[in-house]
Amino acid sequence: MKKAVLYSRVSTQEQFQRGFSLEMMEKQCRDYVALQGGEIVRKYVDAGYSGVLPFHRRPSLRQLLEDIKTKKDFDSVVVWRLDRLTRCLRHLLDIEHSFSQAGISLK
Repeated sequence: MKKAVLYSRVSTQEQFQRGFSLEMMEKQCRDYVALQGGEIVRKYVDAGYSGVLPFHRRPSLRQLLEDIKTKKDFDSVVVWRLDRLTRCLRHLLDIEHSFSQAGISLK
């Protein structure tokens, strides 16, 4: 991993019930990237969006998927946990396939 982008998501309900915070997720992802010797070039955040929503209904995830086609300034997408990206296995497979086609790894 040389250059990475961060993606984080939390629904208001999760943040309240489980204590997940965007700040905590970002810090742990930044620490991971630093340990790998990488650099973060951008972050995408969907605050208040459910993980069961398809990607086209989450603005930052939709933008990330558009950016992998046009911006070649990163080689990895880092998420705190896979369920931050999506809670639907089919969506996860579709998203990972899009990353793979663009030469982007999911961490």
